[in-house]
Amino acid sequence: MAKFKRWPQIATAIGILLAGEAGLRMFSAPPAIDLYRMYRLHGADGFAMLDQMGLSVALMQSCHRLLQLDDDLLWKGRPNLDMDARSLSLAGDSAWRIQTNADGFRDRSASPSVTRVALGDSCTFGWGVDTNWTEALEARTGLAVQNLALPGYSSVQGRRVFEQYKPPVVDVLFLNFGANDGHTVFQGDRSRIEQRHTLIGRLRHALAGLHLVQHARGHLYRTWAKGTVLAWRSGAYGSRVTPEQMALEYGAMADQAERTVLLDICARDEYSQVMREVAERDRRVDLVRYRDLGGETVDGCHPTVAGHRALAEAVDAVLSR
Repeated sequence: MAKFKRWPQIATAIGILLAGEAGLRMFSAPPAIDLYRMYRLHGADGFAMLDQMGLSVALMQSCHRLLQLDDDLLWKGRPNLDMDARSLSLAGDSAWRIQTNADGFRDRSASPSVTRVALGDSCTFGWGVDTNWTEALEARTGLAVQNLALPGYSSVQGRRVFEQYKPPVVDVLFLNFGANDGHTVFQGDRSRIEQRHTLIGRLRHALAGLHLVQHARGHLYRTWAKGTVLAWRSGAYGSRVTPEQMALEYGAMADQAERTVLLDICARDEYSQVMREVAERDRRVDLVRYRDLGGETVDGCHPTVAGHRALAEAVDAVLSR
């Protein structure tokens, strides 16, 4: 009987919540940026570093201009952009622009017969420069490359992009991951994406869409951020993608191409090792290490303009063998 006596209180609480939600929807828009979900772009470890530099919120707000949340990919590029990207730079103030196509990728190639595909993170996207290595390779060879790289992407996201956008025939596949796979988060990328299609995942997504929840999260962001960093330092978080998972993702993608070139540009050591092992195991797979080309960067990770040209030259040499 005690259970039934609580129903009026429960019904009253639900009514108050619904009334509050309706009022917010009528008189207030939700926060423009969901910082809670965008933190995955850098992970708890990267977030801690950026927060110490005083850049965490500002950089995620700038990233929001470039990226939008997505249920199947976690995030994707905003379509048809033409933006001044200086606010995204971690070091220096060099002018550079980002232009995206209708699918949100920084890819100027529109050839229907393209058979070369590049997948990767911000290094292949071309962070901090106007011309990336895939464009430099196109200029050297006259052959189009479909560039499907996006900032912050892991190999799990890359494989899903590949399955969605790949052409019917892939002669050469370029893979550049390993910088973001090791970022630490509460839930890994694969399980996070798979959960979206479960009943619990849909329910969580619906609750996250409530204006009340979004406003509450906005007000509590600083407290949550500190908790996230403490959880990471205590060892409670794990990698977005483990090295073993990355090896599986690479193998699955390489099996769908005639030839694969792995690019180790800014990968963590354990993921560099995965790439070496994959290349040694499969004769159709080659490896290009950016550090062997001089490793010049704009911010400690992303190649300079000269570095992108050097990558294009090295890749062309590998493909010509």
